[in-house]
Amino acid sequence: MALPVSFDTDLSVGPQNSYHGPFKGSNGAFYTVLQNTVAGVGAAFISLHKATDPTDSFSEVDTEQIGGSSGDTKDSIWCVQSADIISIVMQENVGSSNAVYYSSANLSNDTISAEVLIESLNTDDDGPDAHACSIAVEPVGGDIVVVYQGDPDMVMGTEYARIDANKSTDGGTNWSGTGFPLAIDNAGSDHWTGPVIVAGSSDRMHIFFKNDDVDDVFQRTLLSNDNLETFPSAIDTGVDAGNLYGWGRAVLSGTNVYAAYMDSDGTSSYVKFTSADAPGNPTPITGLSDNDVDAANLSVLHGFALDGLDVHYFYSAAGINDLLRDIDTGSGFGTDTTVLALTDVRHVSSNIYDRSGTKLAYIYDDAGVVKYNEVDISTAYATLSAVKFPDQNYFVGPFDI
Repeated sequence: MALPVSFDTDLSVGPQNSYHGPFKGSNGAFYTVLQNTVAGVGAAFISLHKATDPTDSFSEVDTEQIGGSSGDTKDSIWCVQSADIISIVMQENVGSSNAVYYSSANLSNDTISAEVLIESLNTDDDGPDAHACSIAVEPVGGDIVVVYQGDPDMVMGTEYARIDANKSTDGGTNWSGTGFPLAIDNAGSDHWTGPVIVAGSSDRMHIFFKNDDVDDVFQRTLLSNDNLETFPSAIDTGVDAGNLYGWGRAVLSGTNVYAAYMDSDGTSSYVKFTSADAPGNPTPITGLSDNDVDAANLSVLHGFALDGLDVHYFYSAAGINDLLRDIDTGSGFGTDTTVLALTDVRHVSSNIYDRSGTKLAYIYDDAGVVKYNEVDISTAYATLSAVKFPDQNYFVGPFDI
C-alpha cells in the first residue's frame, strides 16, 4: 500500500494538546495509540495499533474503556515511550468533569492496561474550560510525572483555569502522594493553560505553559525531590492570542532542552537551554518557522522530534497548508523543507526511528481522517541548501549521493 496509510474512520486523535507518536518497539514493530468511537458509548475507548510495515496497514491489537460508561471524548491525549512501555495521560471533557486518567501500552505483549483515575476535576465555568495534559518519565528512578488542567480557583466570584502536576512512583498504579497534586501556575486572576512537560538531563522536569489572559509563556522546573523551583518571569510576552495551547512537543538533545511556541506574528519562536542551568530564564529565538504556523482546536500544530542529537522541527504551515520541517545539527536551524502538501491538517505528531533507513514518521489528522506517513531523512544532511556566514552565502548542495 502506498503512503499515506489511513486508519478507520471511527478512530481519532486527541483534538487538543496531544501527542500520538508514532513509536517503535524492540520487536521491530510500529505503534500508535488512538481513541476509538463506539456506537452508543462515544469516544470512551483508547486502542493500541500495530504495524509490521507501517507503509502497508495498522491493526488494532488491544483496546481499553476509559472513564467507564460515563467516559467521553478525551480532548487531550499525550503519550511518552520508555523502553517498551508507552505511558498515556488523558483529560476528558464530559460537561461536568475534566477527569484525568492514566493507562499504559506494553509493546512486548501488545496490551493496554486498565485505566487509573489520577484526579476527578471540576470544569472551569467562567474561563476557557481548557483540556490539556502531558506526561514524562524521570530519567533517574523512572517516576512518572503528568501535568494537566487542574481544578479551577475561585477569585472574587470568578473561576480561573489552573495547571497541576501529579506523580506516580510505582509505574502508574498510584497517584497523589504527599504534596500532590502540585500547583504549577502563579494563581491570581489569570487563566493558566496548555502545559507540556519534558524530562531534563540531571534531576529536572521542565514544564512549559501559558498565561492565557495576557498571552505570556513560561517554563518552570520540578525537581526529583518534588520541589518546584522559583516561579520565573515570562520567557516571552504578548505572544499568540488565538490559541489556548501554544507549546508543541519539547525534546532533550544531550543536555539541551528545545521547546517551541507560536509568537505574536504567527510564526514560531523557540528556546534552547541547558537543562541543568534552569530555572534561569532562557532567551527566546525568533524566526524558527519560515511561514505562519497553523492551528486547529485551539492548538498549534507543531513540535520537535529527535534523531540522536539532531533536532527536527515539524509543523503545518498556515495558508499554504503544507507540512514542513527544518533541522538543527548543532549550528542552528536553516530553511524549511516541504514534506507533504495537504488541504486540512487538524493535528500532527512526529517521531524519528530506523525503518530501512532513518525516517521522520508522523501521525496526522487530514480533514477528520487519521493517517500515517513518513519521509526518509537518511540523506537529509546532504540536502541542506545553504549555510550562512557573516556577509556571505556559501552554496553546499543539494548533492546526489
